[in-house]
Amino acid sequence: MPPPQANVGGRSLWSRPVAQDWAEQRDRSPESAAAKLDSGDNDLSIGLVDLRQRLARRFFGTLWERPDWRKRWALRFRTASAVQEIADELALSVAADTDSIIDAHDLAATVLHAVLDEFAYGKELDSSIDGPATFYGITTPVTKMLDWLIRHHPRTAHHLIGEIIGVAERRLEIPRQVSADSIRTALDSALPRQARLDFLERALPAVSRGADDWRTGAFGCE
Repeated sequence: MPPPQANVGGRSLWSRPVAQDWAEQRDRSPESAAAKLDSGDNDLSIGLVDLRQRLARRFFGTLWERPDWRKRWALRFRTASAVQEIADELALSVAADTDSIIDAHDLAATVLHAVLDEFAYGKELDSSIDGPATFYGITTPVTKMLDWLIRHHPRTAHHLIGEIIGVAERRLEIPRQVSADSIRTALDSALPRQARLDFLERALPAVSRGADDWRTGAFGCE
């Protein structure tokens, strides 16, 4: 509540407009908006409950509906190695289907537009420096999403990087090498260094490549 406007007989008082304004702000707060999507299930949002239910059905199917796995509930199979094997199987079922949680194609399209916006902002700053920039900065959250795609969906990330460079050249007139250096400079990947370098060597353009070598349009940005 805001500080009271008056105090009468030990009671705090507010004018009606002040009280109504406070009530409206409270109703429009992030907490109030999130409460509208509260499923009532362990304080999980509707989306998380849906994910939980889908994973529960998948795990139940693996653990119970497959006869070869159901027998592992017998006492003689209750060993650390047996439990580890089951845990690995469940983990694999999730890792092999991350698209059911977040679609890689949709994320790639989002990252594409985010990086292009970063480049456009960098171009706006060019006028304040002595000559064109050799690379443009990419904010950490955007870089982390690109890194996530590289680590989890390398083929999609390879196409995405090519499209970023191609679209930046056509729409923003940014040289391909500047875009490539921007990505290379920004990408502080969780990958081992050599794996990251090997991937970028194949995903980024060779200096001698012509503009027509890039095939773009995979993520809906011409």
